[in-house]
Amino acid sequence: MRGSIRILGGAVMVAVLGGCATSAADCDPSRVRNVLDAGSCTAFGGFEANLAQARSDLEARRQELLVQEQSAAAAQARQARLSTDLDARRRDLENQQQDLDRLQLTLTGVETHNDRDRARVTAMQEQLRLARAELARLNDPALTPQAIAEEEARLNARRAALDEALRLQTERVLQE
Repeated sequence: MRGSIRILGGAVMVAVLGGCATSAADCDPSRVRNVLDAGSCTAFGGFEANLAQARSDLEARRQELLVQEQSAAAAQARQARLSTDLDARRRDLENQQQDLDRLQLTLTGVETHNDRDRARVTAMQEQLRLARAELARLNDPALTPQAIAEEEARLNARRAALDEALRLQTERVLQE
């Protein structure tokens, strides 16, 4: 009987000491391999601590996933905006190209009666060539929004000057 009390006392002591040394990580149900450790984890709250830690980890991962989903949604929205902007930009460039083509046709049909008229038409053709070069630069994907705005302003000013020069030339020819 004394021997059984000693064994029982030893077992209780091992369980108590084991319980003091157990942590939430030590009380992972998939890692507990013996009855004494399981009893110690149950008695001293190790299993509950492990469960609380697992819930906390799960909540942290849910929060990370939520942040990633929000980031992905923002990226998709930005991509959609950029795609729409790109389509509008392509249409605008096509319209500008058509305007330059129209100016070319008009310029080709301008009558010249003397060297002065021919010099004016030659100058307008050079301006048209420069406008086409500006339009070609607008297709550069490396351009910043500010550079695009500057190129467009130059192109629009050049086109307006060409329109005005053609109008004046046409009026001169009609007056003669």
